[in-house]
Amino acid sequence: MDTGGSGLGVNCLGRLEITLDGRLLELPGTRAVAALTRLALSAGTPVGGTDLMTAIWDEDLPDDPRAGLHTVMARLRRLVGADRVVTEPTGYKLVIDPDRVDAIRFNRLLDTATAAGSGEAAVLDEALGLWRGRPFADAGSSWLTRFEAPRYAERRLAAVERRADLALAEGNEAAQLPRLLELATENPLRESLWSRLLLVLDASGRSAEALERYEEIRRRIADELGGDPGPQLQEVYRRLLVRTPAPAGPPPVVPPQLPVVVPRQLPGSSAPLVGRKRALKILDGLAVRDAGPRIAVIMGTPGAGKTALAIHWSHQVADRFPDGQLAVNLRGFDPTGVPATTDEVIHGFLDALQVRPESRPRGIEAQAALYRSLVADRRFLIVLDNARDADQVRPLLPGTPSCVVVVTSRRQLDGLIAAGAEPVVLDRLSTDGARLLLISRLGAERVAREPAAADEITALCSGLPLALTLAAARGAIHRDLELSEIAAGLRDAGTRLGELSGGDSLTDVRSVFSWSYNALTPEAARLFRLLGAHAGPDISVAATAALLGVSADEAMPVLRDLLRAHLVEETGPGRFGFHDLLRAYAVELSAADPDPQASDRVIDHYLVTAYAAGRQIAPHQQFTITPRTPDVEAEPIADKEQAFAWFDAERQVLITALKNAAGRPEEADRVWQLVGAMSAYLDLGGHWPEYYDVAKIGLTAAEQCEDLVAEELTLRWMAWAAGRLDRQDECLVLSQRGIDCAHRLGDTRAEALQTMTLSATYHQTEQPEESLRVSRRALELYRSIGDDRGMAQSLNGMGWVEAQLGQFEEAQVHCQEALERLEKVGDEWRMAATLDSLGHIAARLGRSEVAIERYRRSAELYARCGDRSYGAATRNRLGDVLATVGRREEARVEWAQALDVLSSLGDPRADEIREKLSAT
Repeated sequence: MDTGGSGLGVNCLGRLEITLDGRLLELPGTRAVAALTRLALSAGTPVGGTDLMTAIWDEDLPDDPRAGLHTVMARLRRLVGADRVVTEPTGYKLVIDPDRVDAIRFNRLLDTATAAGSGEAAVLDEALGLWRGRPFADAGSSWLTRFEAPRYAERRLAAVERRADLALAEGNEAAQLPRLLELATENPLRESLWSRLLLVLDASGRSAEALERYEEIRRRIADELGGDPGPQLQEVYRRLLVRTPAPAGPPPVVPPQLPVVVPRQLPGSSAPLVGRKRALKILDGLAVRDAGPRIAVIMGTPGAGKTALAIHWSHQVADRFPDGQLAVNLRGFDPTGVPATTDEVIHGFLDALQVRPESRPRGIEAQAALYRSLVADRRFLIVLDNARDADQVRPLLPGTPSCVVVVTSRRQLDGLIAAGAEPVVLDRLSTDGARLLLISRLGAERVAREPAAADEITALCSGLPLALTLAAARGAIHRDLELSEIAAGLRDAGTRLGELSGGDSLTDVRSVFSWSYNALTPEAARLFRLLGAHAGPDISVAATAALLGVSADEAMPVLRDLLRAHLVEETGPGRFGFHDLLRAYAVELSAADPDPQASDRVIDHYLVTAYAAGRQIAPHQQFTITPRTPDVEAEPIADKEQAFAWFDAERQVLITALKNAAGRPEEADRVWQLVGAMSAYLDLGGHWPEYYDVAKIGLTAAEQCEDLVAEELTLRWMAWAAGRLDRQDECLVLSQRGIDCAHRLGDTRAEALQTMTLSATYHQTEQPEESLRVSRRALELYRSIGDDRGMAQSLNGMGWVEAQLGQFEEAQVHCQEALERLEKVGDEWRMAATLDSLGHIAARLGRSEVAIERYRRSAELYARCGDRSYGAATRNRLGDVLATVGRREEARVEWAQALDVLSSLGDPRADEIREKLSAT
């Protein structure tokens, strides 16, 4: 790092370094470092207090975050000088030269590289030379690590690929090889990067290695994605085989393989837009911009037509985005209070981009990085409708400026605007604009026939496009209705109609919604009310049938009535939902005319279907459910794949239902049972934070039931979820409570299960003697009831801990006995765990070939069981043994496979494997 010059400097593309007047500062506490880094990224632009709090504490805010923020800012001023941390009306500002923040300089260089012409390579070299390691790694901010670091990493990858293209054209490609080798190892499925690596290897005289590397990635793509390399990589392979020279001149960047079907997710456009010329001009300018952020934030009062503008403009320019259009409702102001999660949105986008569920990495950060890789340097239009805040949007932003993003929100998203997004503020329509809207819907002749009534309608609707559109819709449906009658209807709404000019309230257009509602058939009106009580965010046909108490065939025509009346919309194949204002209206109707039996039916529908799906995933579930509705039917779940698909579709509905029911004693029994039905899916699917949250809800519900069986089960689920999140202290307390519950119940098997969880926790907290003692206790319990599977699990647990203590002969005896018992009962997952233990023991005893054989068998069984995490740990250990006996190429293959998985799971062991790969 260059420590010369005066003033403040912040380097965060690697180990964090702060300089002041040429002097390297000692880093203060992590909170001050997080605040300084966040302020530095805005370099002279004020950062709001909420954004700073998020960067410092993420979601774990202190009791008094404002006071905490003042303390952090005071500490920061002592570090860099009070004159460099300035308080402004909109937040805090760091006085710093933007060019002395390496992250800002990196972005600026990349934004200007293409315009540099023959100097592009030098600009890219300068930008890439700023990288010294993982960005924000020691900035003390999980928010920066989760949201900002992946965006910078994606831009770096795109720049490395472009630099390789230029080097190949210039004939000086050898200098790019070390960086390409390193990044290809870290990004084993990024075909565009591997294509450059193969070409550079070939041009550097290493053609044989290039062909070997192609075979390596071909196998990995087949194993991980179940397919073949994309056209770009296959074309590179053909060139390697026939030695076809590359075309002259810098080749354009060719993106990874596009989906077979280009995603076109834009909802249908409404009638022509009126009165929005200025807003459309701003958006048009965004579309032709060739550098910097290409993000628009459409803001305005509810009913101002934010979504209508976004969709109308998007359809106008869709042909400029040949790679596709992605669109999602973020539900930021959904009346249920449950905005769309990053996990949910990324999942939907990956669906649209045709990434199969089994090919996706675990963990939302890895999935978000995959999404950004897929859209990088492509021309996508992305519409993020109804955002709650900037934090909800940031993880969904592409890392490169090739895409255009349109965000709509009722809030002013200062954080995005400060980062360069274009604000588009929608006011109410003028009198002329409102009249034009009525003409566009009703025709000029009809409006001209009753000009006074038309003026009254526009006045009563206060220029709100949504209210005007709904008023005009009534006239369009009933062609014989006079405009004076529509005006009278608005007038008769009394005080409620006066609120149409009130702005933000969800009740502004209540009376307008009532016109469509009152025209429904009785059964459709009943369904509309019932949907108001549904957890949402959407509903399937089967769940609709449960609400109505009819068959799916009988429910579908009722849904069609609502679709025709535009009171629901199809959100996906076979799924239906509301616009947020319509939902608010339905909620009010439902509260005025509740139907508890319908609510019971749909909850029981979810309970019995989740239970059936859960049993497909984990056939040995150890509890039963007690639905309240007689003869409630589950959706047919034929196999494990279908079970996962059902849970994927309904996960947010189920979690919302659980959260809504939390704390209601009358629902406690169904709450804990639903948690149990979901537990295997949430665990194996890698949704561990959600697993922990719902398990906590389940435990509270079990305690409300005063049911010891339920309490023991929920303690077990919550302890397991806590262990998955490395909350070992909490896991210890929960396991001990679970043992006490099981003991009071006299349930020996349950006590043994809880005891094994406790043993694992002691092992994780480096208390091997305690772990061994507790495993022996579990063995005694299992032996007392003749449970072979349980005894084997205990024996393996004992053997593993004994091996850590150096007691290898005892460990060998116990693990071998465990394996023999498991082979008799056919438990492949526990066999895999035991073979892993035996491999470790053999390796420590110097029996390398035995260790290799056992590790290979273990990895194969883990793969068959679908356990990627434990399988990767086994492959890592297998690689270690192979390296010890000199089989280093085989070791690298195993380490690379383990790295693929552990990186996708965000496992810290991935760093250790990267070091081993770099050293060999």
